[in-house]
Amino acid sequence: MFYYYYEDAFHQVIFKSGIYCYKLKDKGESHHYPLATYYDKKNYIFRGAKMNYYEPKDLVDFPNIAEWAADQGNKFFEYYGAATGAGKLTEREKSLIALTVAVTQNCPYCIDAYTTKCMSLGISSEEMMEAAHVGAAMMAGVTLAHTTQMRKIIKKKEM
Repeated sequence: MFYYYYEDAFHQVIFKSGIYCYKLKDKGESHHYPLATYYDKKNYIFRGAKMNYYEPKDLVDFPNIAEWAADQGNKFFEYYGAATGAGKLTEREKSLIALTVAVTQNCPYCIDAYTTKCMSLGISSEEMMEAAHVGAAMMAGVTLAHTTQMRKIIKKKEM
């Protein structure tokens, strides 16, 4: 999880997990804004992109993850190629699956790589968005499935 904290005499800004909370100290107001925005002190507004932990240029460095652990890295790439290459599922289907996982797991590098790959395979923006919604629905379902544990505890404690 990524955290950043900024404070001056009038404002408090807390960056956390892709959002930040902007708080006016004197008014006690709290607002949430996307991480890809910045605070303009003069106008007291947020706009544009200033701070981003992930840099697209770092994506080209991905093949070097085996640099200090060649055996494990090479085995990963062998497995990765076998898992993502055409098999019973087509390369197109696997690319949509990979993009969906990338979106649900919030990996900007994977989102970049698999959006580009999907586009190169002729997958439309509508198909990619539909796949992202499948992922979002699954994540919601996964979350809600865990409420069975919560409900079980509540029922036990209410007895």
